[in-house]
Amino acid sequence: MTLVDSTVNLYSYLTVTAGNSIVKVVSTLGAYAVLWGDGSISAWGLPQHIAGWQTYELTPFADLVATDKAFAGLTRDNEVVCFGAASHGGVIPSGLQSALSSGVAGIASTS
Repeated sequence: MTLVDSTVNLYSYLTVTAGNSIVKVVSTLGAYAVLWGDGSISAWGLPQHIAGWQTYELTPFADLVATDKAFAGLTRDNEVVCFGAASHGGVIPSGLQSALSSGVAGIASTS
């Protein structure tokens, strides 16, 4: 089932697969993201808070965290990826991209 809703600057895109359990739900001040049992993610809310999440829609994740306006995820390949408002952590600084591209054991967030 796919739900799409565009009202009052709220963008929703949620794909639910039968039998796929919810592992974790995290939120920013204006958006939510779900980590599913198969490692996929879904996100909905204010466009600036979920900007770029579809880039990682098919990437298998191990964990997902949020700040006030962005999300970060640890992939099953131990890489950190980010999406959401760039000014709040939604983009990994170029100087850190290499260090966070493999071998990361865990992830945490601040607000």
